[in-house]
Amino acid sequence: METNNQQPIVFPISFIEQPFAHPKKDPYGSDAAAVGVPLACVPDGYTLQSLKPYLDEYRHRPERRTGTVKLALNSFVQYVDRYKNDETSVLFVRRTWLGKYRMTVIFNYFPAGPDEDLTGFSDFRAVTVAKNYAEFETTAKEIKLVSFYGEES
Repeated sequence: METNNQQPIVFPISFIEQPFAHPKKDPYGSDAAAVGVPLACVPDGYTLQSLKPYLDEYRHRPERRTGTVKLALNSFVQYVDRYKNDETSVLFVRRTWLGKYRMTVIFNYFPAGPDEDLTGFSDFRAVTVAKNYAEFETTAKEIKLVSFYGEES
């Protein structure tokens, strides 16, 4: 909350780590306590602001790889080989209405299995287009990843 002169009020807040007895649920239905997320008690009339933007200013490198790069087909294979991870990288292929094959590799996808703690952000990708099925098939064999195929409707 801000005062009349529009200066933010900053005061220390006590953080509580895993405050509830049950390891999976808190009394309010949130699973924040189960994953060790700090919780804060904030007085009525005040809002809690994230400190992440301020902390990110002082990082020496990014928190993780993110972004989408669009590549020519010949560079796509080399790029995928450099960053792929057999556990979390997946190839998605979509046949376009023009008969081309749009290929997207998501490097930080979800690993196989039911373990939700290993869920990826799915925000680090490489994209290319194969002009025909032969180009797509050759490229898919070269990068050797689990792949999913669909058609544009």
